[in-house]
Amino acid sequence: MATPAAAAQVTRHEVAVDAPAEAVYRLLADTASWPWALPTSLHLEPLETTADGATRVAMHTVGEDGSAHTWVALRRTDPAALTVSYRQERSWSPVADMGGEWVVEPRTATTSVIRSAHDFRPVPGAESEADWIRRTLDGFATAELSAFAAAAGREHADPGLRLVLCDSVRVSSSAEAVHAALWRAEAWPSFLPHVRDTRLTESDNGAQLLEADIEVGGGKVLTTRVTRVGYPARLIVFKHLVLPPIGAAHLVRWTIDPDEDGVLLTAEQTVVFDPEGIAAVLGDGADLATAREFATNELSANSRAILEGVRDHVQA
Repeated sequence: MATPAAAAQVTRHEVAVDAPAEAVYRLLADTASWPWALPTSLHLEPLETTADGATRVAMHTVGEDGSAHTWVALRRTDPAALTVSYRQERSWSPVADMGGEWVVEPRTATTSVIRSAHDFRPVPGAESEADWIRRTLDGFATAELSAFAAAAGREHADPGLRLVLCDSVRVSSSAEAVHAALWRAEAWPSFLPHVRDTRLTESDNGAQLLEADIEVGGGKVLTTRVTRVGYPARLIVFKHLVLPPIGAAHLVRWTIDPDEDGVLLTAEQTVVFDPEGIAAVLGDGADLATAREFATNELSANSRAILEGVRDHVQA
């Protein structure tokens, strides 16, 4: 006789947020916001809408060691109820099934609370693992809510703390060639003069952990460490794992858009500033405007060096 399925267990958490409920809901509902709001989120890729109205979303996450993990969520949003819910399309032992929801409730015109509920069932015969699953989920849910609250509060207090930069070049080549030049980073030192060296580790799921030694001016070399995922001939997304005191998050999306004339290659960078670190990097008296100007100049220059170097390489 088959072992009966264990009963579902539920963990509940909540956090107060210094931002209006509607703004908090928009942050939770927007898949593009998760990577800059959550340290563990790398990229959310909507895949398709199911017959019953859920959206299948590939959830790319980053572990403490920089490794990338991917799972698929069946996701639903309800703007009227200020609710976002999900269920794992497939769970891994010792979890048989997992899902949950986030509900945003207003407290005042400018404050709110997020309440989360995550349900899970252990696989049959692994009920002894339920306490471990619960402790793990408790820790994750608490950290996740804290990050959402901080991000929403920061956006509400000063939207200028988030900076989005876009640089583009046209490339007379195929989308496949452009993607290959960007993805095969071990070859960068051969055609990107400012890249001294790269160290690339690719996991079984196709994600990459990349370290690069980059010359940033005056002969100074900066080592960057990023986790990357890619969608062939279309998109590469990466997140910086090591940040200067000035930054709370730094994400980059390289999009490859083919047309009849070749390819439009665009780098979109999202930077979230840590206001307490601005003076430490830029000196006493530096403010957010100074930090935004500094980041725009430095990051756009490095971005264009890569884009133009890739263009020249694939067109040669």
